[in-house]
Amino acid sequence: MAVTPGQSSGTFNFLLTNGSVIVEAFDRLQIRPTDIDRHMMVSARTSMNLEFVEWEDAGFNFWKTASGSIDLVVGQPTYTLPTNLVTLEEMWVSTVDANGTGVDQDRILVPITRTAYAALTNKMQRGIVSQFWFQMLTIPQVTLWQVPAIGAPTAVLRWYGLQQMEDASVAGGEAPNVPRRAYEALICGMTRRLAEKFAPAQYDAKLKIFEGAWERMTRRDQEPGPISYVSNVGVYGHMR
Repeated sequence: MAVTPGQSSGTFNFLLTNGSVIVEAFDRLQIRPTDIDRHMMVSARTSMNLEFVEWEDAGFNFWKTASGSIDLVVGQPTYTLPTNLVTLEEMWVSTVDANGTGVDQDRILVPITRTAYAALTNKMQRGIVSQFWFQMLTIPQVTLWQVPAIGAPTAVLRWYGLQQMEDASVAGGEAPNVPRRAYEALICGMTRRLAEKFAPAQYDAKLKIFEGAWERMTRRDQEPGPISYVSNVGVYGHMR
């Protein structure tokens, strides 16, 4: 493509690969590409995957929002969720009008803790589902209360959650599982991790730089719109 002096490129194709992220991180430690050996690349690949695990635990990454649905079964309280689901954010029941109009009606569910679930007197009580207990197991699962009295196709459980980051490899020009807005935070995070291994004297400085980059990225990674605070008075009816 011909370059026109005084004009911008007109393209939007800038893309980092996992390999280029690692090389840039080493470069910021004054470790040049000719000094990077196979062991250092393998070690850096491990660091990138651990960095992604830390990101999963640190907050909600909007580009990893996942959704799904589960067919409810009458009398069944517990359902499995995808193994790559980190956490649940919202869960609701969609019901189809019994008159056959096809109109969906959604009812949000309230999350409860293990202790709150254990305190329920009759865990198999059937009725209108109003609460869920999310269990963060190797295979995640959710337990409902009350137990569904109506099943699919009339009633379906729907959810939003946070999905795991995809594995990182340095082969074949593979790209990191992050959007453009997260590039700088990822490189700074990798620089901090590689400093711990290969340039420990620089670790504290690189950690501080990473914390600033992470704060800027997470401030940008937000949904637009006002914050709403709504009192949950619906559960009071059960406290009798």
